[in-house]
Amino acid sequence: MSTHDDAFTAEAKSLVFTFRAKAGTKPTWTPRWGFVTDEPHYDPRFQIGAQFGGWFYGVRAYGGHGWEFGGAETKRGPEVNEYSDFAGVLGTGVYVTGVAGTSINNVGVYGQTGEIPDLPWPVPNYYARAGVLGAAEQGQGVFGVSAFGAGVSGFCPNGNAVEGFSTDGIGVNGIARKFPGVYGVSGTAPGVYGNASYDSGVQGICDTEGPMVPDQVTIAGVVGTSDASHGVIRTSNARVGVYGYTTNGTGVFGRAQNPNAFAGYFAGNVAVDGNLTVTGVICPIRRAPWCRSPTARSDCCIAWRARRFGSRISARRSSSADASWSSSTPTSPK
Repeated sequence: MSTHDDAFTAEAKSLVFTFRAKAGTKPTWTPRWGFVTDEPHYDPRFQIGAQFGGWFYGVRAYGGHGWEFGGAETKRGPEVNEYSDFAGVLGTGVYVTGVAGTSINNVGVYGQTGEIPDLPWPVPNYYARAGVLGAAEQGQGVFGVSAFGAGVSGFCPNGNAVEGFSTDGIGVNGIARKFPGVYGVSGTAPGVYGNASYDSGVQGICDTEGPMVPDQVTIAGVVGTSDASHGVIRTSNARVGVYGYTTNGTGVFGRAQNPNAFAGYFAGNVAVDGNLTVTGVICPIRRAPWCRSPTARSDCCIAWRARRFGSRISARRSSSADASWSSSTPTSPK
């Protein structure tokens, strides 16, 4: 049976439904549409195809087979929670995608909370064709939660799997309680890569930031700083722990502000392949007992009369200079 008219108005007389479409019970009978807005051409004439409103849901839709058990009706999807219990649209399923948004030339799914934020709107063309676009006035545009997996995961075979962009804030921010805030792993490329045009490429701070480097040396490829811990630690079992190289500058440079501190400390043998240039004096760390007084300490040091390491050295020692050095050593800066 079918009927035609210019308009229909239905007033609810039942607490269950007002309109109901039944597919029938024939085993081979599978109607294509329950309700349809007929727009056979590419140019729709309806401004709005349909409007639905409800207390719990404006639209509640499910797809695919449901479970064969579940209560009054078969189970159509997972149990609702505080975010899905009341919604404009609830899409759910057991074996199918709950809600799918697709587009050829625009955003597949758009989610927004609050009024349109004060951002460049619409978003730059770089992101205009995203599968999912989230916007927020004050909170997160997109937020992911997982009990045992990744909260947010991205995959791309030939590009950036996850990318963050900001004009006046942090591009990507990682926070963790017991594990690294940001963790990078790569098979043939750097695990973590940092590049900055006008600041340091990578900066690491342990607890509290340490002292500023004098002479306005504040920008580097990698900066490590700490107030009470080591700024940078480098170790290796088979290769060089710290390797410094430069074409026209200094490969490795160390500086100590306190005159009683060490700009460099080596606990072991030291090999120099080339010239050794010294401005000042060289004092033995292992001083004999007769070298410990302030007046005799200068006589225990080798005064460098020449700038280059070689035979042009004037050694000033006391009469007991040939005595063996004491085994006592100062506290190393470990």
